Amino acid sequence: MKPRSLHQNSLLPFFFGVLLSLCLIACEPPPPQPSEVEPSWSPLIHLEDWQPAESFAPLANKGWMDCPPGSIQIEGIALEVNSTYCSFATFSSELPRDLEPGTSLRWQHWHLNLWAEEEAMGYVEFYVGDEQVHESQYIIPGPADFEEVIIPITALVEAGTSLTFHFRNHGVNSWRFGAVEFLDELP
Repeated sequence: MKPRSLHQNSLLPFFFGVLLSLCLIACEPPPPQPSEVEPSWSPLIHLEDWQPAESFAPLANKGWMDCPPGSIQIEGIALEVNSTYCSFATFSSELPRDLEPGTSLRWQHWHLNLWAEEEAMGYVEFYVGDEQVHESQYIIPGPADFEEVIIPITALVEAGTSLTFHFRNHGVNSWRFGAVEFLDELP
């Protein structure tokens, strides 16, 4: 048997590396097909679309308040309500399009540290038409908090239906409410 030269043994790792690289390139998975692409959230209700509601039947027994100018403003990515001057507010906007079953809505709201001299409760509610689909309760005083609300649509909701959010609070606090986005999960 003839002994191998040192030169022959040093080329073996090089050829193995080239062969492995070619295999990896040839075995790369195909690009995702359109049906495999992750769906993304699309704007539905913009901040400037939220309008103070003059009245809202589901809240008729909870009272009403007119908020003075300056207590509500668009600030960056949110509609800010200063509860020092406006501790009870309701905002509505009409849907610009139908929402099919299988669609989801995403709405975010948050607040800074909640303060009041005496312990109280704060409430945030969201409605599709007259149906309450979300409620959060906060003990005041309390820490700052953020909540992302996902609302699955299970039946057709027609364009023109109101989306409404409401909050009530006690104390000197700052609340922020976001726009509404939709995710159409149907193919």
